[in-house]
This record gives sequence, C-alpha cells and structure tokens, in this order.
Amino acid sequence: MLSQQVTDARTMRERVLAGDPYVFDDPALAEADAAALDLVASHNATTTRQEPLRRALLERLLGAIGQPAVRDEPAAGEEA
Repeated sequence: MLSQQVTDARTMRERVLAGDPYVFDDPALAEADAAALDLVASHNATTTRQEPLRRALLERLLGAIGQPAVRDEPAAGEEA
C-alpha cells in the first residue's frame, strides 16, 4: 500500500471523490471546506425574497440543483 501512496499523483480531493485513503488535513481540502461553509453562511443570511441569490448560492455549493429548489429552513454546515 505504501508504494501505491508514493506513486499516486492524484490530489487529495481526487482521492476523496474516489473513496480512497487521503490526508485529512490537506490544505486544499481545508480551503474547500471553508469555502463551502462560507456559502452555507451566505445562504442562511438571505431572505425568501432573494430567491435568485439563494439559488445561485446553492448551485455553487452543490454543483447543480433541480426545479424547484426551495429551502425555508437554514442549511446546516458542520461546525468544528
């Protein structure tokens, strides 16, 4: 297994997405986590009158969302 880790040129994110072992405190993963939590906080700060902004924030967070996509409750992010 060690030889596979040494020769594996994938990023930690690629390893996570593949379900393979990864370094949990990788700086790129930490940045992605912080950015996602920022998007959750931004979404939670919106009102129902800001539906286009809310949708855009959810699309950035999730990649894509279907129609209709309405959340009346604040989204929850994992707190450290």
